[in-house]
Amino acid sequence: MPSPYQEWLEEAELGLLALDDCRIECDNMTWVISYLFNRIKLPHKCMSGHLMLSNRKKYVTPHYWIQLPAGYVVDLRLRMWFGDDEAIPHGIFQPSMHPRFIYSGKEVEPYKLAASLASILTDGLISNVRLPSKPSRPLCK
Repeated sequence: MPSPYQEWLEEAELGLLALDDCRIECDNMTWVISYLFNRIKLPHKCMSGHLMLSNRKKYVTPHYWIQLPAGYVVDLRLRMWFGDDEAIPHGIFQPSMHPRFIYSGKEVEPYKLAASLASILTDGLISNVRLPSKPSRPLCK
């Protein structure tokens, strides 16, 4: 039986997947998701750095993503760079479950989006995002 946090993560991922068809790269996607998380007062960190395959044959720099408590990552743009393949992590996931992909970066101050800019960046798709309320318990495993 999944924990309440796991259930919340699954619901949140389903909501965020409404942004999949946005024609934006990782930086703007990070700002849009941060905007959505701020609306529900969800603690998170915007991260900037690079992502590398463990065999060092391919890397993406710069790369932006969201870090959630308990080590979860929110990344809807990894497949943009590594291919649309089920083996490529997508959505909300634990990086430890995908050891081939190595994230390295630091927290950055998020770009504060106005609702109108978030809508423009997402071609209006942000209106289709339905996130669950912030979990009542602290975010942990």
